Amino acid sequence: MPFMRIDTANLCRCPGCGKQRIARPRTPRHRQICQFIQAFQRQRHVSPTFDEIATALSVRKSVIYRQIETMAADGVLSFGRRKPRSITLAEGLELGEAGGVNDPVL
Repeated sequence: MPFMRIDTANLCRCPGCGKQRIARPRTPRHRQICQFIQAFQRQRHVSPTFDEIATALSVRKSVIYRQIETMAADGVLSFGRRKPRSITLAEGLELGEAGGVNDPVL
């Protein structure tokens, strides 16, 4: 197997063991939020607000806020508090199947 170089900028710390891993959404809801943000940014060239995400996914804004805070802590995305349209997805983010237990640990 050829040597594979992994860009460490796309890695985050595993909350359980502290090892580095590739940032991925943990749950189907996280993946759904990331996919919506990605599509919104492609279409409109700006990040969505929490209200726009909540409306699109038919949930409350407070639910979206908690989910985004969790994803930010996991390194999946970042956002500026009190800064509208500041959500940024991690570069190289893998939006395949749900991560969590099956994430590759490096």
